Amino acid sequence: MRVHLSERSRTAVVAGAGAVPALVCAAMVPFRARIENTSIALLLVLVVVSAAATGVRWAGIVAALSGTACWAFFLTQPYQQIIITERG
Repeated sequence: MRVHLSERSRTAVVAGAGAVPALVCAAMVPFRARIENTSIALLLVLVVVSAAATGVRWAGIVAALSGTACWAFFLTQPYQQIIITERG
């Protein structure tokens, strides 16, 4: 069964899908030394899947892009930068 959302509701869902991964990554900053990266990545996957499950295609896309950018910014060294200084 497909639920039809108003344009305003769809916009709110997409905006939330962009904000929630950023908030999750920011909340994980104090714990990044104690929690494995894979655990945080799985948490972000749950956020992206939840956004995609709303049925708004752009919500899943925006959540995935936001999660990727915020992961690089908050949880990857050098912290608070979107650059990578060394090859792995």
